[in-house]
Amino acid sequence: MPANLPAEAKAKWLKVSEAKTPEEKLKALRDFLSSVPRHKGTERIIMQARRQMGILRKQIQEEKKKRQQRKSGPSFFIEKEGAAQIILVGEPNTGKSALMRCLTKVNTISSENAFETRRPIPGILEWKGVYLQIVDSPSIVKGSSKGFMNGLQVLTLIKNSDGIIIVLDALKNPLNQIKNIENELKEAKIILRKKNYKIVIEKKRFGGINIFGRVKDASESEIQSLLRSYGINHANIWIKGEATISNIEEQILFSYTYKPSIIFINKIDLLDKDSIDKIIQKAKMYLDNKIPVFPCSSIRCELPEVDRIFEFFLKELELIRVYTRNPRTGVIERKPIILRKNSKVIDAAKMVHSRLYKNFKYAKIWSPRLRFSPQKVGKDFVLEDGDIIEIIA
Repeated sequence: MPANLPAEAKAKWLKVSEAKTPEEKLKALRDFLSSVPRHKGTERIIMQARRQMGILRKQIQEEKKKRQQRKSGPSFFIEKEGAAQIILVGEPNTGKSALMRCLTKVNTISSENAFETRRPIPGILEWKGVYLQIVDSPSIVKGSSKGFMNGLQVLTLIKNSDGIIIVLDALKNPLNQIKNIENELKEAKIILRKKNYKIVIEKKRFGGINIFGRVKDASESEIQSLLRSYGINHANIWIKGEATISNIEEQILFSYTYKPSIIFINKIDLLDKDSIDKIIQKAKMYLDNKIPVFPCSSIRCELPEVDRIFEFFLKELELIRVYTRNPRTGVIERKPIILRKNSKVIDAAKMVHSRLYKNFKYAKIWSPRLRFSPQKVGKDFVLEDGDIIEIIA
């Protein structure tokens, strides 16, 4: 249900969104909270604001501590490589580091001691010329979202990534582990379950409010009025799926980020088949079958088929593989270029070489979906996964 916030509260929320520093945001949130009426429709907003204030207080305290000690903590920034960056996430001693070795052959510290991984460690997983960057991260624990054990840096790393592989220990109540991880991620505004709608609000300096798509319970003018009531006068808003005007308001206030995820239930070599099947079934039921669940063993390097991992993330991230053909030799490059879904020929030309982009004349496309292959096309031809392209400049 919509929160029905008064105009004063909406104006104060605008100051929250415009705040630059944790101190400014904390002060603005206090001011905003003081103007929010208490009733059933605002319970979630009040709870979320209080949680965010707690996180900000922890950030401010940590920053003061760092300044006093005159030293910074370990760097958690990992520059992205390959088609996508996927973070290994799990509680202590779930076998993340051992799985990292199985996936990427990168040597990482692995022992029965908790918190051995103290900073992110990157590696590369290859499949048919496509590369995923896999990053082993420090463990998630209760309190990570409040800054415990470098939790805020770990959650920022996850938020900046493209996807997640969650590693659970089959011997230590895996259902409880996934609940804890999901709660900590949600506190950081990261969600694992894909909603049946998608809303993107892109603020601008001018141009008014442009709406692409629609909601089932409000008109375009009502959506524009809602955005203006929060001080958003210029923006592009994209709406896909079965969204409501309440969902738009939730996006303005909370801005949750969805991360495509796969679950690995590790250490299955220590259980019998019936026990493994029960664990997997319970996990799938809890997750409403929205997240793939795979059994694995880091000791034996028994993992799900690599193509299933790649196909899942390429689909969820809406990425396609396009293979280039050399006009002189006819050789097709084994390593594809990775493009966003609905990319055009000119986008591929730009990725291959600036000269092909600037001097583009036409292209030839080989694809089973075409009536004739090759087919001569222009720069605005939309590409699909598996297409072979030859660019003439």
